[in-house]
Amino acid sequence: QVHMARGELDSAATLLDPSPRAHWIDRVISAKLAWRRGDTDAAVRRALTELDGSLPPAGHPWDDAGALLQAGQILLDAGLVAEARRAVDGIGPLLVDAGPAVPIHTDWRILDAAVTRAEGRPSKALEVLAGIVPQGGFSLAAWHRERARSLRDLGRTEESAAEYREALARLEAAGERWDADALREEIAALGG
Repeated sequence: QVHMARGELDSAATLLDPSPRAHWIDRVISAKLAWRRGDTDAAVRRALTELDGSLPPAGHPWDDAGALLQAGQILLDAGLVAEARRAVDGIGPLLVDAGPAVPIHTDWRILDAAVTRAEGRPSKALEVLAGIVPQGGFSLAAWHRERARSLRDLGRTEESAAEYREALARLEAAGERWDADALREEIAALGG
């Protein structure tokens, strides 16, 4: 995942098993890689395969939750909100033994907020985010990014701009080049 974070997509590809029966981490990272390379169809197809549960389970329920989390993020980015909601709803039962301090629990709640916003409920998304305390790194950046998007959808542009700046700074500090570049493009498209 380090290569992915740095935006070194060709290097990341050499480390992955692209087969459908690969280990779950290879499957979901292959889907993310396809997304980042612009192969939306392949990314969505792989994400839907994870969502449909037609592949063998990863082993530990938290690993399966991680696969669904990655799939849900891809599906949401592709605009498949109902499918992303299915991923979010499928994660909860897998995390029954995970407290809020477990990183995947935080990331799941951030995805829940993002899907809630995409369903047209930005105020509710902000409520979900208010109940999350991200520890740092990418999760904290994603939390700020989702706050920015929800505030933007509510027309609170000044607050949104401040959250976008904070999200970008956190992504850059975490070395998440690809996500930082994507966020810069999003901000530019908004006229910022």
